[in-house]
Amino acid sequence: MKKLLSKLVYLILIILSFLFIIFIGTYCNDLAKYLLTPYSDFVYLLTMLMVFPLFMLAIYLVGYSYLYITYTIRFLFQYYVYANLFIPFHRTTRSFKFHKRIGMEDHYWDRVVKKEMNKLKPY
Repeated sequence: MKKLLSKLVYLILIILSFLFIIFIGTYCNDLAKYLLTPYSDFVYLLTMLMVFPLFMLAIYLVGYSYLYITYTIRFLFQYYVYANLFIPFHRTTRSFKFHKRIGMEDHYWDRVVKKEMNKLKPY
């Protein structure tokens, strides 16, 4: 499920990048037509000179925003939502009650947290 979701996110990013290049290309073409004289031979050249740096900037911004949003969502989910569900659930398990009875509650938490952190590692 996680791999399918990540592939869907990458597909959305690719579609967004194509939309960005279409938008930037039309904007740069209109700007080149405005800056140069009508029917100039350099409209296409000026359009290409403006499109590539702006497209790289757009890709950088899309990638950076994607990483920032996913990091923020992961941080909020892991430390606020998941932690509030994780601890009460584990206190009701038979294994936790056993470890608490023999005085090894810290060992139980270390083992469970290590196991959960391995699940959160990407791929």
